[in-house]
Amino acid sequence: MRSIFVPLLLAGLAFGYVIVTPNSESGWTTEGPNAITWTKLATDPPEFSIILQSSIVGGIDELAIASGVDGNTGIFVVPPQEEGFPAGDGFHIDFVNATNNSDIFAQSAPFSIIQSN
Repeated sequence: MRSIFVPLLLAGLAFGYVIVTPNSESGWTTEGPNAITWTKLATDPPEFSIILQSSIVGGIDELAIASGVDGNTGIFVVPPQEEGFPAGDGFHIDFVNATNNSDIFAQSAPFSIIQSN
């Protein structure tokens, strides 16, 4: 009985911030604005930084979107960027520790950025 309880307890502790959008069904546009929504647990860090990651060859590798984001709001609207976002597939959003970008709190599902009309 004890061996079942411990993994279940640890599995419960592993969950935290969950990025709801963007996702494979609801991506971004090159012009924006673009929304990021999430859920969180009371035990999650109160704030984080947002990074846009890409696996596109020749595209951006990493773009800092915002820092000091209040995790309690559940939404962050990324304003239109002066140069826009590159169109393509294979993007994802990371929520990271503001003082250590390698400390990832959450990662979105892969999504696409489509050309704005």
